Amino acid sequence: MNIKNLFFFLCVALILSSYSAKADSSYYPRIYSLNGVWHFKIVHNGLEEIQSNEEKEVKVPSIWFFYGKLNHSGIAWFEKNFDFSPSPESHYLLCFKGVDYKAEVFLNNNYVGKHTGYFQKFCFDVTNYLSSGENTLGVKVDSPFEPLGENWSLRKTLIKGILNHHDMRPGGAWSPRGQDYNTGGIWNDVYIEEIGNYYIDNLLISPVKVGKEAVINISLDIISYSEFSEKTLNYRIVPHNFTSDFILEGKKKVTLKPGRNHVSFDIRIKNPKLWSTWDYGFPYLYKLILTLKEKDNLFYRKEETFGIRSFFVDDKGQWYLNGKRIFVRGTNYISSQWMSEMTNNKYIFDLELMKKANINAIRVHAHIEPQRFYKLADEYGMLIVQDFPLQWGYIDSPEFEKEAVRQAKDMVFQFYNHPSIVVWQLHNEPPWDAWWMKYKYKDYNPKQNIHLDNRLFQEVRSLDKTRYVKKASLDKEHFWAGWYFGDYKNEFQKKMESPLISEFGAQSLPNIYSLLKIIPAENIFPKNDKDWEVWEYHNFQKHETFNLAHISQGKDIEEFIENSQKYQYKLLKYAIEHLRLQRYNPVSAIFQFVFRECWPSINWGIVDFQQLPKLGYYAVKMAYQPILVVIDKGELVIINDSHRNFKNLSLTVRIGDKVHTYKIPKVKEDSLLRTSIKIDPEGRRVIINLKQGNKLISYNIYEKDDF
Repeated sequence: MNIKNLFFFLCVALILSSYSAKADSSYYPRIYSLNGVWHFKIVHNGLEEIQSNEEKEVKVPSIWFFYGKLNHSGIAWFEKNFDFSPSPESHYLLCFKGVDYKAEVFLNNNYVGKHTGYFQKFCFDVTNYLSSGENTLGVKVDSPFEPLGENWSLRKTLIKGILNHHDMRPGGAWSPRGQDYNTGGIWNDVYIEEIGNYYIDNLLISPVKVGKEAVINISLDIISYSEFSEKTLNYRIVPHNFTSDFILEGKKKVTLKPGRNHVSFDIRIKNPKLWSTWDYGFPYLYKLILTLKEKDNLFYRKEETFGIRSFFVDDKGQWYLNGKRIFVRGTNYISSQWMSEMTNNKYIFDLELMKKANINAIRVHAHIEPQRFYKLADEYGMLIVQDFPLQWGYIDSPEFEKEAVRQAKDMVFQFYNHPSIVVWQLHNEPPWDAWWMKYKYKDYNPKQNIHLDNRLFQEVRSLDKTRYVKKASLDKEHFWAGWYFGDYKNEFQKKMESPLISEFGAQSLPNIYSLLKIIPAENIFPKNDKDWEVWEYHNFQKHETFNLAHISQGKDIEEFIENSQKYQYKLLKYAIEHLRLQRYNPVSAIFQFVFRECWPSINWGIVDFQQLPKLGYYAVKMAYQPILVVIDKGELVIINDSHRNFKNLSLTVRIGDKVHTYKIPKVKEDSLLRTSIKIDPEGRRVIINLKQGNKLISYNIYEKDDF
């Protein structure tokens, strides 16, 4: 083939492929991304003043902090020019997956609408505002500074949880600089969604009955731009993450009037594959595909993954997944102070580390992550306790209560279909349960926010019958022995007041390479108040470290790091072992605080901000093994969280140079077995191995100073 013929062949192929692409576009919606380069200006004196400020080209999605570590609270203007060719037969939605915190949207100088709340997806119908050719999209974003004393920090007005007020924020919880490095911006995707005369909204998939035959309720709204019509809604359910020949198809006749139409129907699935955590089974997921015919061969198509599982918490605080009791080995999680930096790969890295550390549950602590995190949690088989973004005190007013209820409903609807989410928890350490606030605030009111939280509880519980709804994360569930009070070896031997212990731990320094990315070299080994100010801005707690935990600073920074990490390691291992010794008497769920540092800081993370594990990570990994042998007052105890019986086990105990071997005939599922085997370490190291045949199924190590 000569060059001329080759060129002709390639041109024909290109034309045919373009026609083929159009022919394949038989489904709505069609997505047009508006991510990329935008224009950005800080607004100081109101929207009318934007022309007077310097403009820069920036990346969207992103938090504005990443525009040169910008420390701005208030209003900014974002603008995007784009070409478009709207079809007269289509309708168009302009969608934002996340704007922090308030947004006003303008398209071609037309006011489109506004939205409040940092975590929600929201859309506007812009069919009448789009032009053929160049279009200009403008977004006024306001992430305000809350006035010190007046609102912040006891009477906050922004529903942002730990992104607005927390120990792990830049500047800390109680410093006047605690609102530094605001999280504002267009932090998630922006796109135009092309639809025909119909689209599906508020699709909720509920496992109503779980057994040999599962009953799944499908609830949705169909928005119609057409006249009164009779339509057929087709559904198809197929496996999502497993191989099977299972396919379930059906259809439902629907009568549609102009506007919003609610549709609900049940689907029955025989012998369903149940979603479970990675350690109690497999996280089986299905895919629901809904299609609604528009005209000729053109369809509206909606896909959603879901899992079939049952979940409840009994009156003793014990957790049941798919009808069987489970012990929850959890961690608290804050991925980042600036959500836009969290990619799928970063989430996968964290989830892999969690799974390797035998963690089976995550408390998303006083904030909401982007949707992509929950999709991954579904696939990894992690239970999620999802907090609503209320952290400490908020203003008591009818207006704030109304806004909080609206946003709580948004949370439920947006994340409803994720089987990993099993608990909605509505307020972290509210004033009405925070006795310590009387020492922080002169005007502390012990009844503050109780009406707000009661209202939220009632609203969320009425919306979602498939999950456990919890009003607040309470003081009695936060057991900070060894850090804020007491000696951990004494305190963790005491019987807990609550079956749920949702916070415990200690701070530790990261390795020297990570620390040098946090603290300037001239302040790296603090010697004076100026050095300590730098450390405290990055959340280091000096009083707790030296006066309560009694960690020695040592002679140099390497020794300080070693002392700090060893303390966190020992506290976590001891705490977890002794909490697990109280399994179901009363303890049923524990959540170490916290998994990872959410910015370049010195905090409670067992993994630093660069996703590098500290020593504490390995303490959690060891102590969270589903099957664990511990020494309790000189006696060997075998804890089995699994739903598996073990027979003919071999237990080897090395004390210094001496090795002792014991036969364990049987360990029952979901049990705690006191073996009556006595151990006397005599100040030596102890290594314990539990085997079935040649397979090591559990290990534990005690250093001589652990006793």
